[in-house]
Amino acid sequence: MTNELEINQLRTALEAGARGYVEALATKVIIEQVLETICSGGIWLPGQLLSNLVGALSNTSFKYASTCELNLLTKRERQVVDIVVTGATNKQAAESLNITERTIKEHMGSIFNKLKVRDRIQLMLVVKGH
Repeated sequence: MTNELEINQLRTALEAGARGYVEALATKVIIEQVLETICSGGIWLPGQLLSNLVGALSNTSFKYASTCELNLLTKRERQVVDIVVTGATNKQAAESLNITERTIKEHMGSIFNKLKVRDRIQLMLVVKGH
């Protein structure tokens, strides 16, 4: 937990083995989401820093080792992926597509299963490396 989100502090925390990075004043709902994500094997990063990370990675020639079968996704799932890999939250993606957050969560579950990824970061790496 941190009082101020900083990319260098995030890097240090991840290098030390942290599986989540969250603001100290986060709401109970956010803390519950962090716990759920970490317990399911994911890594929790604040959307603001995830956007920075996506931007940094998209400017590199990094290629992920896995293959990405984007053709397995429906048109709507692909739209969700295109929004989410920019660092958008479920709420932001839902607003952008004029659907509910619950629908976004359903799409994300389907996307994770089809592309065989565990979390948003792995999804971003797979898609950016495609």
